[in-house]
Amino acid sequence: MKRMHLFAAAGLLALFLMAGAAAADSPYQEILKLDPDLRIASLEKLRDEGDESWEIDFRIGNAFQDLELYGDAVTNYRESLRRGGPDKVFYNMVFALTALGNREEADQEFRKRLADRKKDALFHAMYGDFLAEGPDTTGSITAAVAEYRKALAIDENQNEARFGLGVLFARLGMYGEAKREWEWLIVNGESPGAVRNARYSITRLHQKTRN
Repeated sequence: MKRMHLFAAAGLLALFLMAGAAAADSPYQEILKLDPDLRIASLEKLRDEGDESWEIDFRIGNAFQDLELYGDAVTNYRESLRRGGPDKVFYNMVFALTALGNREEADQEFRKRLADRKKDALFHAMYGDFLAEGPDTTGSITAAVAEYRKALAIDENQNEARFGLGVLFARLGMYGEAKREWEWLIVNGESPGAVRNARYSITRLHQKTRN
């Protein structure tokens, strides 16, 4: 999933994969400044003392991910989700599963959630990102395009889906279609990150087509 293409990666998932980053509103700010091993020890001590928040398991999972111990990361992310963790926990779990080589299991996890979130445009966009970063096969690309289109059918202003769709078009050599999606974002986009990536991708597109 870390594989990058010529254009800015569709990877909206990357927004959630800042494993060691300390959130400004986290009650564990000082602990999150520590190296991963010390972070794990400190957070596990708090958990053993009775801290049952979803965030503590999430942060432990992130520390294991920093150490590339993805199996332990998945275990802690699952516990965080059991305690009510939000989507960012799920997305990090998907990344860790994929890093373990369990892409099929990660896909199944997405599908289970989508069954209850059929009208969630952002979640369809996230699944599109996941599929887009998979094998470069006709099937996976077609499936990713379908998810982005589902997201846009629910909400035409779903910026991340529109950007991801442009990335896929560019990968397929459909440069006019890619440029159209990115230009729409530059004019109408509400996400500063998506607009910035659209501008960057159009610049790269111009460089490529001039060569």
